[in-house]
Parts: sequence; C-alpha cells; structure tokens
Amino acid sequence: MSEAEKKRRAEYRQNRKKWLTIQFYVVLALAVVLIFSSIMYVQLNKTFYIDYTERGIVDYKVKLKANEFFDTDWLESGRSYVANLIDDVKIDFNYSAEMDTDNVAFEYTYDMVAVVRVVDDRTSAIIFNPETVLLGEQTENAVGQRNLTVKCSTTLDYDRYNDVVKDFVEFYDLDEVSCYLDVTMTVSVLGNCPDFDESTRNVYKTTLTIPLNEETVKMTAKASVPANTPRILACVNYVGKEVFKILTIVFGSLLFVGVVFVIVFVYTTRNHDINYTIKVKRILNSYKSYIQRIENAFDTTGYNVLKVSSFVEMLGIRDTIQSPILMSENEDKTCTTFFIPTNTNLLYVYELKVEDYNEIYGVKAEENN
Repeated sequence: MSEAEKKRRAEYRQNRKKWLTIQFYVVLALAVVLIFSSIMYVQLNKTFYIDYTERGIVDYKVKLKANEFFDTDWLESGRSYVANLIDDVKIDFNYSAEMDTDNVAFEYTYDMVAVVRVVDDRTSAIIFNPETVLLGEQTENAVGQRNLTVKCSTTLDYDRYNDVVKDFVEFYDLDEVSCYLDVTMTVSVLGNCPDFDESTRNVYKTTLTIPLNEETVKMTAKASVPANTPRILACVNYVGKEVFKILTIVFGSLLFVGVVFVIVFVYTTRNHDINYTIKVKRILNSYKSYIQRIENAFDTTGYNVLKVSSFVEMLGIRDTIQSPILMSENEDKTCTTFFIPTNTNLLYVYELKVEDYNEIYGVKAEENN
C-alpha cells in the first residue's frame, strides 16, 4: 500500500469517526432532554393529594330585651337564658384550615343557613323543618398560601323563629315535641385542577343549636367533621405539564429520527475496508481461545493448499483433526489468513481480505474525490 493510500485511508476513517462522534453526542443530548421532559411530565401528571387539618369554632352572645333584672344589654356565651328576655342572638363562626404543603392553590366555598326543627320525641322523626338562607354560597380562590381562615357573622331575631314554632305547635295542638333552631356554616375546600377529583370534596359543618318554645334556653355548638382525612387533589403548574408533554413528543420524534440517521450513516459509510476490519474483530472476539496468532508469514512450501469458504468450516476441521488454527495478517492490515496445517501435508486456508482496494483508496478514489 502506498503512502498516499495510507493517508487517504486514515483520513477517511478519521472523518467517519468524527461525524459518528458528533452524531452520537447529538443523539445523547436529545435523549437527555427527552428523559428530563418525560420525567417532569410524569411527575406533574401524577395524581397526588395534599392533606390538611381543619377546625371550626362558633361563638355567640345574647342581647337582652329591656328589663329590670340585668344591668347589661348583652350576656356572654355558655349560660342559660330566659327565653322571654332574648332579643337577638349574635353568632360568630370561625373556620380555619392548614395545608401540609406550602404555596397551595385551591378553591373553597362557604354558606350559612338557619333550619327550624320540630321533632317528635317518641320517634325522633322531624315533623317540621323550614330552612332560611342567611348567606348564599360564596366561592373564593386561594393562591400561594398554606393557611385558610373563614369568618362569618349573623344576628338572629330570636322571637321571629320562636313565634313560628309556637304558632305551628299550637295550631296542630302538638305535644311531646322538641323544637330547635340550627344555625350552620358549611365550608368545602376544593382542588382547582381541571381534572378535579370530586371524591375528595370534604364538607365541614359548624352548628349552633338554639332551643325554641322553651322557658329557658341553653345553646349548644358542635362540628360535623368529615369521616375521611381532609385532602385535595394537587394541581402543580398545569400549563407547565402541557409544555413538558409537547417537549416529550417533539424530542422523542427528533431522537427517533436521529437514531435512524445514525444507523443509516453507519451502514452507508461502511466500505470494504471497514467491513473487513469488523469481520476480523468479530472472529477474534468470538473464537479467541481457538486461534494462535503468528507474526511471521507462514511458509506453505510442501503443503497441498485447500481453500475453505467460511470460518465456521475451519472450526469444524479444527474439531475433527484437533489441530490449532493459525492466524496471520499482512502489514497493511488488508488481508488476514487462517491456517490449519496437518501431518499429511494438507493445509486448510481461509482468507479474509479487502476487495477492490484500489477503488476505495487508490488513484481512482483520489480522482473521484
């Protein structure tokens, strides 16, 4: 092989290796971006919930009618009151919730109603229960916060509700009945994701119960706590999730095209010389323990040379006559010969060499370039 041919050979392999390296790093970069965008999309698309704790407190005080027994207009909560002295009842509801995660975006609703209950003492069944809406449903949004506080106040005309119950009981001449006024504030915390999970909607109720049609009144407060742990469906950067979805699709497509391009480039830039090198390496990697490499040229004088068409046949001959396979490669690394000599002067030979070498690196190739 001439020096010019060696130079062209080295340049071709170097340029091919350079372009393969560039393509490899491009494909690697696309794969990294694809993996990152896929992970982000999966994480943002994952259904997970934010738990929270909640608490409802109701406070009240009673305004008295003009009388000669009390020197104050208002009485504090937690005591009994003479029904005929009650003018108004001022009620303050306080609801609070604390999320387990900071910077939560969510939606919540609240309302307040008053319900009269006339209950049959013998069966505990409700006979009469008209409802009055004191505050229609209010919807609010909370963004970037952890704590939620809802405060509602109302002032009830006690005589108004008490008279309704008295008239009803007297008109139908009812006995063995109990009468109450339930004033309830209801709060629901909702997730504001487009795919809101309705099953996580929890309703928290705080109720003040006021006895009616009685001589003395002892008010009681209670909270109706959800049976399950309060939670909302998390919604983290929904727009960002769609962006990562698009990136995943785009870079997935680019990666597919890049891989196909690399495969096509590898096979289309393989000439006979590179194919020869690959074949020799495969044989050595697979059957290294069967082959003895010799540095000197093998002297075939006195042997009857038999050409073998494949290396697999050489392995079969080697197993039959139990003789080693010798390997010799020329200085230009364009031809490798495998020998199996025998005691009967037979020499089995399998040869690998570069075909059309002159067309690849010779004068013809130089003219084409």
